[in-house]
Amino acid sequence: MTDLNLIVEDGSNVSNANTYYSLASADNYFEKRGETVWIAYDDGDKTYALVKACQYMQTLVWKGIKTNQYQALSWPRIGILDEDSYSIKSNVIPERVKWAQAEIAYRFILDTDVQPDIAAGSGSVIMERVDVIEIRYANSGKSVNKIYQRVNSLLSPFLKYGNSNCVIELVRG
Repeated sequence: MTDLNLIVEDGSNVSNANTYYSLASADNYFEKRGETVWIAYDDGDKTYALVKACQYMQTLVWKGIKTNQYQALSWPRIGILDEDSYSIKSNVIPERVKWAQAEIAYRFILDTDVQPDIAAGSGSVIMERVDVIEIRYANSGKSVNKIYQRVNSLLSPFLKYGNSNCVIELVRG
């Protein structure tokens, strides 16, 4: 697809990092799971998908803070607990973050947009009022966006708003 090099963030604040996971590691991740579709793709396509997945992950709202204000990627971080409430060292990228990147890259390689544009009027909110706040939802119970449960479950311990990308923190004034 493109002549792109992966520059892996290893926890030491690599200045021009563009991925958390190497191509060999992603291949190994999918091979262990018997996922032959990923393995069959060209290395250039997989590299591009990993970079695109990492770029997507940069839009997520993570717990904790970056270890360095000017680091290239969102990880490594300070003040993070794992899924068992153990502290994660400030020079470690959790395996779950790397696995999630591979899973997102897989969606991209299948030509799936994980952040599609949504046409006006296609959402599930059917009425909204600002004064005396009122929101009405459609009864269909169907989500407008696809939900990637594997990605959500991998990242939920590290995201500020859990496994939902549509939760907004409200503060009473």
